[in-house]
Amino acid sequence: MKRLILAGLFLCCCATSLYAAIPASERAALIALYNSTDGDNWSDNTNWKTGGVFSASGTENTWFGVTVVADHVTILDLQNNLLSGTLPVELGDLTNLILLYLHQNLLTGSIPVELGSLNSLTQLNLSDNQLSGNIPTELGNLPILTQLYLDQNLLAGSIPSEIGDLTTLTKLYLSFNQLSGSIPTEIGNLTNLTQIYLSDNRLSGSIPSQVGNLTDLTQIYLSGNRLSGVVPDSLLNLVNLVDHQSEFCNQDLTTDNQTLIDFLNRKEESGDWENCKTDDSDVSGSCFISICAK
Repeated sequence: MKRLILAGLFLCCCATSLYAAIPASERAALIALYNSTDGDNWSDNTNWKTGGVFSASGTENTWFGVTVVADHVTILDLQNNLLSGTLPVELGDLTNLILLYLHQNLLTGSIPVELGSLNSLTQLNLSDNQLSGNIPTELGNLPILTQLYLDQNLLAGSIPSEIGDLTTLTKLYLSFNQLSGSIPTEIGNLTNLTQIYLSDNRLSGSIPSQVGNLTDLTQIYLSGNRLSGVVPDSLLNLVNLVDHQSEFCNQDLTTDNQTLIDFLNRKEESGDWENCKTDDSDVSGSCFISICAK
């Protein structure tokens, strides 16, 4: 009887830390991320290793930042955890991921194109790192993504037109990078957007009239770029914009439509779009500085 009680206690204890094994490819992806981002020096790496080696298969649900559901990794949340180094391509093997939070770290290098294979992903947050290179066009393949945060990095190149394929997006944050070229007209396909942040980049050209299709927007930030030309009248369709919670400041944007001018003045964060201009003299950093004075 005593032996049975001890055996039961052992099984109960193990049940709190041992689960069915996740696929070997998913375990390998977690280990690759740890090794590629200096996991030994993370702020918190609880349970990832035991005695200096990676903990046994079946314990991954106890690893800090990892959530396992139905024997698959579904959430990877390592935000603000001192990750440094590059993102491994093996992250693309976490095909059951719903949430990927790696923001507020020290990550460098490019965004792996393999992230475009995470078909279950609803939220991707890589903001506030030092990621460079282009935005992969493959990110347009994420069929149910609702939130994409790539702001506050060193991303360059143009905004890929494939972003317009993310028709389930509600939030798109690309501010404070070094993005150049024009705003793709395909942005107008994202009719579920409530927030779009493109400010403080090096974007040029005109504001596409298709932006007026985004009638669910409550906030839009376009300031601190090199946008020029006539502001499209279609922006008057953005009736859900909250007053004084958007930015349109750019040096060379104009309009003679007084109704649109009044609308922009009301929506502009400063309350004075007519006199709100952009100082684009500082091109050395990752962004331009928006000022609201002539």
